[in-house]
Amino acid sequence: MNSLLYIISLVGVTVQVLLKRLLGYKKYPNWSVKTEIIWATSRMTLLASNKYGLLWLKRISQKFMPKPTLKKQINIDHNSIKGINYIKVTPHAIADSNKTVVYFNGGGYTLGSPEASLEFITRLSIALKTVILIPEYPTAPEAEYPKAQIACLNFVREIMKDCDNLILAGDSAGAALALSTFKNLNTTERKNIHGTVLISPWVDPLSEIGSINYNNDNDIGDRTFVTNCYKLYLGNKMESSDYPMSFNVDNIPQLPKTFIGVGSAEILLDQTEALKTELIKNSTPTRYKLYPNMFHTFWNFSPTIPEASQLIDDISSWMTND
Repeated sequence: MNSLLYIISLVGVTVQVLLKRLLGYKKYPNWSVKTEIIWATSRMTLLASNKYGLLWLKRISQKFMPKPTLKKQINIDHNSIKGINYIKVTPHAIADSNKTVVYFNGGGYTLGSPEASLEFITRLSIALKTVILIPEYPTAPEAEYPKAQIACLNFVREIMKDCDNLILAGDSAGAALALSTFKNLNTTERKNIHGTVLISPWVDPLSEIGSINYNNDNDIGDRTFVTNCYKLYLGNKMESSDYPMSFNVDNIPQLPKTFIGVGSAEILLDQTEALKTELIKNSTPTRYKLYPNMFHTFWNFSPTIPEASQLIDDISSWMTND
């Protein structure tokens, strides 16, 4: 699908949503017209990659890099450490200069980038009054497993040389990278991690039951899409216990206080709830938030989607009060 055909398809999907609204049809009661258009166009885009391939989707997504709307309230710096590029977001108002959040963006180990996450990250940084660092870890097909895990671990270890009060955070595959990174830190290094934030964590890549099926028509992606991402990154290798992408009762590390957020319309809902259950069993102080009828990546659309703004407020409250 070329760019022109893709744009025409986006327009067509948008018109369909508007026509349904004129006829009184809403997918969910709490969805605005804008929310439903975001869902419909995102879903059309991701599912098209099942036909046209992830490389097509990667090229398309790289053409759409929205600039942060609150850039006057932050400083954005592009840096590099030990060969790893990263973006540093610094709000003008900082509550604790000793605290830093390391955020791993999602994208199925294939898509996504620090730049694509900036709208959400800048708003989160302002709300937390905290510096956020977003490393640019390697992705498929240019890089294969476990290069992303190794890069994220090395990045955190480098940052620890100057900061002993870190929060590890991430969404989707980025949340799994946060878990993998923490798992591979030694006992002394783990003392520098004071919390983890896991947004819609993708911790069961080959799931075949539960919400991966019953939310198939409600989320922006489906099982075929996430399996394609997993297989492209894994290549011909097998997942190693040293650098896990899958987390269950046997390998979930003992985490510091943790915030978990997920939408009820997500295909990753079941695996997120299973992770929450195991963390509570492990006596991890856990705050869990479920966002009604929200789909994957909803957090990237604040303030258009109110639940995205609520997620930011919830993380800020957890970080300040828990």
